[in-house]
Amino acid sequence: MPHLLKVGDLARATGKTVRAIHIYEQMGLIRSVGRTTGRYRLFDDGTLERLKWIQQLQGFGLSLTQIQDLIEKIERVDVGRVAMGQMRTLYEEKLDRVLRTIETLRALEEDLRQSLLYLETCKECEPA
Repeated sequence: MPHLLKVGDLARATGKTVRAIHIYEQMGLIRSVGRTTGRYRLFDDGTLERLKWIQQLQGFGLSLTQIQDLIEKIERVDVGRVAMGQMRTLYEEKLDRVLRTIETLRALEEDLRQSLLYLETCKECEPA
């Protein structure tokens, strides 16, 4: 039997609000797989993984509307390949930005280390 989660469980596991989970469901970003006898929505572990992926895409700067469009394309067989190509491009662009940021931070690190070395030699510069 699959592991099923209620909305509150998903919210806790992802750091999202229950309201956000409901909005994602209304937008078609996620789907419940059933309901409890008390009418609570139930979600499977795949939904949890999708929510983590959505968070990752948001971290890349995509809006929920853009994510919605992307998911719709991926789920349509006739345009799924195009959507996957778009995902590849998105990930490549994000990787390029991350690598540039790392390069900038490494240069900053070196500047700070050099400045600290200089300041260590400048004991006379300290006020008496």
